[in-house]
Amino acid sequence: MGLRYENQSNINSNLNVAPRIGFAWSPGGQQSKTVIRGGYGVFYERVNESLTLQANRLNGVNQQQFTVQNPDFFPIIPTPATLVQFSVPGSVYQLENNLQAPYTLQSVFSVERQLPRNMTVATSYINIRTLHMLRTRPLNAPLPGTFIQGVPGSGVRPLNCADFIPVSINPSTTCNIYEYDSSGRYNQNQFIVNFNSRMTRNISFNAYYVLAKASSDTDGSGTLPANPYDFSTEYGRASSDIRHRFVMTGNIRTFWGISLNPFITVDHST
Repeated sequence: MGLRYENQSNINSNLNVAPRIGFAWSPGGQQSKTVIRGGYGVFYERVNESLTLQANRLNGVNQQQFTVQNPDFFPIIPTPATLVQFSVPGSVYQLENNLQAPYTLQSVFSVERQLPRNMTVATSYINIRTLHMLRTRPLNAPLPGTFIQGVPGSGVRPLNCADFIPVSINPSTTCNIYEYDSSGRYNQNQFIVNFNSRMTRNISFNAYYVLAKASSDTDGSGTLPANPYDFSTEYGRASSDIRHRFVMTGNIRTFWGISLNPFITVDHST
């Protein structure tokens, strides 16, 4: 049993309390060859500081871009007021006001059985549910049905860039505004079978098979939705989903202190 408290100064969500509990029970007492284990815990992920730096740097003020075509010779260094007519509004990034740290609710249940000849077999079920996963939301994407394919700059955009970029640098109505939000979700179920054998003093091996399924509507802070106005169509198979996985490792000690370690991994996704 334990309790962890996580806090970050770059987000407004500070009540990140993560309790954890686990148990192990051997039916029949100390001589039993069966062990039942289980656990549940909350695990928080940190919001990377690079997102805060990105939002501070590309907030429409701190970093600006100017493009001067066919410039004349400037006898003096031009002032910002002189460069207003050449300003090119860049992409603006910001953090959601109520941005929260992603957290995972994980539960585990396993049964382990000792077999004859130094062999053990274990089966485990793991359920993982992650809430408040990060994504990048384009706030100023054209409204559905207004964009004309093949016509750059077309479409009706809901936001006026003057509200995000100072008027003094000639904001454009076609600027891109991105917001890091924490509305994503992730769900995974795993069934694991593990087999361990110590055949002799010099030969041992371990093998396990994992049957898993993972679904999500974002793969992280760099994920852009296909339709920023409807996240319901985003939920589906996660990029980390590996339906079948088999791993076998071994250790063989030979002469003169030489050790052989075979390693086999087989992944299959349908």
